[in-house]
Amino acid sequence: MEKLEGENFDLVLLDIKLPDVSGIDLLAMIKDRHPDIGCIMITGYSSADTAIESLNLEAEAYLTKPIDAVDLFEIVERAARKKERRAYEERLAALHNHAIGLSSINTLKGVAELTVDTIESVFGFNRISFLILKAGKLLKLDGIPEKSRRALNLDGPGITVRAANTGKTQLVPDIRLDEDYVPGLHNDLLNSSVSELAVPVKIGGEAVAVINVESPEENFFDDTDRKLMELLAESVSSAIERLRRVEALERMVEERTVELRKAYEELKALDKVKDQFIGMAAHELRTPLTSIKGYIDFILGGAMGEISENIRQMLVIVQRNTRRLESLTDDLLDQQRLECGKMDIEHELVQVSDLLGHIEEEISPVITNKNQRLELLIHSGVSTIEADKKKVSQVLINLLTNASKFSPDNSDIILLVEDKNSYLKFSVKDEGFGLNEDDICKLFKPFPEIERPSVTEKSTGLGLSICKGIVDLHGGEIWAESKGRGRGSTFQFTLPKEGVEQTKELLTVADEVSILTD
Repeated sequence: MEKLEGENFDLVLLDIKLPDVSGIDLLAMIKDRHPDIGCIMITGYSSADTAIESLNLEAEAYLTKPIDAVDLFEIVERAARKKERRAYEERLAALHNHAIGLSSINTLKGVAELTVDTIESVFGFNRISFLILKAGKLLKLDGIPEKSRRALNLDGPGITVRAANTGKTQLVPDIRLDEDYVPGLHNDLLNSSVSELAVPVKIGGEAVAVINVESPEENFFDDTDRKLMELLAESVSSAIERLRRVEALERMVEERTVELRKAYEELKALDKVKDQFIGMAAHELRTPLTSIKGYIDFILGGAMGEISENIRQMLVIVQRNTRRLESLTDDLLDQQRLECGKMDIEHELVQVSDLLGHIEEEISPVITNKNQRLELLIHSGVSTIEADKKKVSQVLINLLTNASKFSPDNSDIILLVEDKNSYLKFSVKDEGFGLNEDDICKLFKPFPEIERPSVTEKSTGLGLSICKGIVDLHGGEIWAESKGRGRGSTFQFTLPKEGVEQTKELLTVADEVSILTD
């Protein structure tokens, strides 16, 4: 056993009968400490018991004296092949683990380090270089010893250079006889190298790296080493290709992000110009509109004397369109204030019953004109709310006007107010045209493209967007529900009973991020 501990043996012949110990016991000790060593049991006193014990302990063979030389030779060869096969399988398993390990590495340097470590531990080689092709050179990323040459010109000599240029594995038994061998190419640490194995790592048929191993022994590397190293190179190739795809994707994402940011900034600038123009136009329109409206009311009121019926009818048309234009400018200014965060909410204690009475009075002409019926329902417990009375009235008037506009004559409209503990819930239900799911998603945006029935009175397309802005500033929510076209709609919004602090920054950083990534 002392000899086994001090030297390396592939095969041991054991006699069953030994002076100081049983051959079976020694076999058990060897297999316990050195399971890779093959053992052949020999005896001149064969028995079924010792034969069975030997085979149970994984002896390669059980031979009875006298031993036939041919039989012994065949058994030795078989044992050697078995050991080689086992070693090959162990290396394959190690290379499989190497491939798995590469999948979690995110840098080329990491790929090189793991590969060099694997070659050293699996093959036992101790002169290893991992080189990549870059700018006409082979640059060393990792290897042992660390002080080995770090760069080779691709237009110069060298066996590693030849592997890179040809894309073919170079298995050289004696580099001193090779035409590309250049004495002094290696540093002092590698001067004694005699044999070499250089394996290219290829992507798309072109070498991107070279894994090079050397030995001071002549004819050290064999065809099995070549095949296993080429398998390892394929795993490295897949890892490098993955890193390249990830790098290309990250670069594309970065470029796209820059483009989107630039486009976003341009859109913001255009949007600012648009807002400035709309604000300026709306303000400029208000002065002449006020003058036109005043003079028309003055004339229709009889201050200028009697006028003919034809002129009166024409002035009424002008008056109606003046009011429509006035409503448009008001909506444009409100929308601009909301988008710029300049709409102020002035909270006050509002009696809900008084609020609804005011709403009913103001909306009555619209409802009566179509012979519709408005029903006000206030649940018990509803009393007061802290809100901007004028702005809440604006929301309710808008919703009720829409309900009337898109509902048939002689239909019912319901305004319901419910107490929900910390907030009030307002609902406007009609028997009108109805909405589909796609329409509901667009409703509260400016100028929504929604298919609606033709109506006499046109709208700006800003009313619901302004309603949402006002409700949001109060800290509430607004939404619409409908069972489909022709089945009516219900618009609902909530307002906290106690006013919340106004938030003027409608476009937040999170909104900007979503714009860039959607």
